Amino acid sequence: MPTAYLPFINPATGERFGQVAVASPAEARAAVCDLRQAALDWGQKPVAERIHALRQLQEVLIDARDEISATITQDTGKPRQDALIEVFVTVDMLTDTCRHAARWLRRQRVSSGLYLFKQAYVEPRPYGVVAINAP
Repeated sequence: MPTAYLPFINPATGERFGQVAVASPAEARAAVCDLRQAALDWGQKPVAERIHALRQLQEVLIDARDEISATITQDTGKPRQDALIEVFVTVDMLTDTCRHAARWLRRQRVSSGLYLFKQAYVEPRPYGVVAINAP
C-alpha cells in the first residue's frame, strides 16, 4: 500500500482533480528493470513492426484526442486549443518518424580510414531507459 500520493492540481484554477501514488525506491528500481527489458525487446523487433506499432499509437492519439487534450488542459492550465496542438504535433512527429525510420535505422557503411582492407559500419541501437525530469 503506498504511503504517499502526489496530487494533481490544475495550475489555472488551483483545483485538485486527482492523485497518483508515489513509488518507493524499490518499486522505481523494479520499473527501470522492466523498462530495460522492454527496450531490449523493442530494439530486436524489425523496423516494419516498430513502424506498425507507432502507426497504431497515432490512431489511439487521434481517437482519444478529446480526452487527452482535456487532461493536458486540466493538468497544465493550457487552453484547449494549445492542448490539441500538442496532440497533433505528436501525431505529426510520429508520421515523420514512420516515414524515415527505415533510412534512419539502417546499418550504414562508413570509411575505415587507413584500414584499407577492412569494412566499418554504423548501426543505430535504441538508447534504452532514459529519465526525464519535467514539469
